[in-house]
Amino acid sequence: MDRVTRSALVEQVRSMAGMENSTFIEDAHIAVWIDNAARRLYNKLIAARGQEYYRREESFSLEKGTKLYTLSADFMQLLAVYVHDGPTHVPLAAFEMAEVARLLNIASPQIRDYRYRLTYSPLWGDQIEIYPPPACEAVITYHYIPTLDAHDADETEQPVAYNFISGFAQWVIYDVVALCLLKEESDPSMYMQLKAQLERDIDSMAPHRDTQSAGRVLDVRGDLGGLSGGADLYAWRPRG
Repeated sequence: MDRVTRSALVEQVRSMAGMENSTFIEDAHIAVWIDNAARRLYNKLIAARGQEYYRREESFSLEKGTKLYTLSADFMQLLAVYVHDGPTHVPLAAFEMAEVARLLNIASPQIRDYRYRLTYSPLWGDQIEIYPPPACEAVITYHYIPTLDAHDADETEQPVAYNFISGFAQWVIYDVVALCLLKEESDPSMYMQLKAQLERDIDSMAPHRDTQSAGRVLDVRGDLGGLSGGADLYAWRPRG
């Protein structure tokens, strides 16, 4: 991973754009562009299977009768979720709203009966809903992709730093240099081309992260252990 501070990125942008001593664009303005570019790059890296680099894990205990639980404040994307009560670990499948009644009819739910659904509350943020309402002690563990932290332009307390997959921080620099050149009505085409080359590199790494993984068939319907009652649908997933 490359850890680079935002102030270092500002310096590299100014150097590459030939604006080291220029006051035409303020550092704070460049910092905003860097933040925006960093978020876009982060999303591209995640889409290219950067989950392995950024994945985090959190757990919480189920409370009897409580269906809704607030997820981590930096939650962006769910990768996996399972429930466990000591040695037994059971992966959770998502439920559909049409299945709520069937889940509520389970008289004495055990951990193998639980299903989940992601939801959002304007007050509490991202949440996970568990059905049937928990009736036994257990722990939910989930793996997720966090958001990229948003920062103010002021770095007086602590330097803002980003973690990017090695080599791809240059994408942010090329993107912001192009914006600087456009603002001063100069030609940004060279940096747009360099940025496009890096994008091709990012896209090309997606199917080659793990050459030992064979192609396999996945159940993409998620029929919730037979609750839906329909035929399974499958999709081919390529190697890696």
